[in-house]
Amino acid sequence: MTRLFEDFVPVSGMRALVTTGKTLNALTCIEEVAYALNAGKVVLDDAPTVPLAIGEHLRLGHRLTDDTLLYSDIASGICGMYATSHTAHQPFYYRGELYYTDDLPNVRIYKEGQQILGHFDGYVQVGNPHWGGGAMFFEARKDPDPKRPDLWEVWKWGEWDGELEFVCMGANPAYFNGWLYWGVWNGCGFDYERAKVTQQEGLPADA
Repeated sequence: MTRLFEDFVPVSGMRALVTTGKTLNALTCIEEVAYALNAGKVVLDDAPTVPLAIGEHLRLGHRLTDDTLLYSDIASGICGMYATSHTAHQPFYYRGELYYTDDLPNVRIYKEGQQILGHFDGYVQVGNPHWGGGAMFFEARKDPDPKRPDLWEVWKWGEWDGELEFVCMGANPAYFNGWLYWGVWNGCGFDYERAKVTQQEGLPADA
């Protein structure tokens, strides 16, 4: 691929929002790209697109119901919705409330300015919230070395029971239409995979 893809967020069965750039520390564009599935793995179309957003260092986010793009830029904070913190990033809007990552470098998850999930069981970085299927999926790691993106883990936090559960090794979790997608570091970028999510009993299918 000619550029690095991160923050894969499906918007349909064939298209997804992604952040792109030359390195993990220089994600300068948000694009909408086509993708296909091959044996449970995501195959991204690397054809050039017109960027939806350009900035210094961008992180998704997702697209809101009114088609507004919700994302963050290191230079200006969260874009598409107001947040009290100028260092907030990786936003997600769920049931009328804004969730995001903050407190670089050893990050935590916040909701509307209040910390809701901090460090636990030796995990010193906890962030990138993404709601779906009755749970908040997020990424966490014990080793804060930024040179080891392969050490990220995907976890979930149950909406009703508050239980924390390890899901798999990987980063950038995103839920769409009953499936969880996540990135696996391959040494020079992320490969994306997916697995079916069991819906939490009592919640609507699109929760």
